[in-house]
Amino acid sequence: MVFVYTVAVVAGALGLLTWVAVAALSERPGSAVRGPDARLGRTGQDLVTFALGFGLGGMSASFAGWPDLVAAAAAFGGGVALLASGRWLGTTDDS
Repeated sequence: MVFVYTVAVVAGALGLLTWVAVAALSERPGSAVRGPDARLGRTGQDLVTFALGFGLGGMSASFAGWPDLVAAAAAFGGGVALLASGRWLGTTDDS
């Protein structure tokens, strides 16, 4: 299961870094690059945050020695927690 959590952490971290880089490029004056909010919207943001939280929660629980089923529940809980914080702290439609 650690491999699954590792893939989720790497995918989530790369997604987050890519999101930030593309958002920065799209904010430059005269840029033809569309921002990730316009391209992927709320669903894309939710996928990135859930993947990162899922991986981090699962890795933490696995390395703490928790059983696989409990670690999977912790992974899901981490994904939901980061998803909720992303929705709470993330961009809004009126910004």
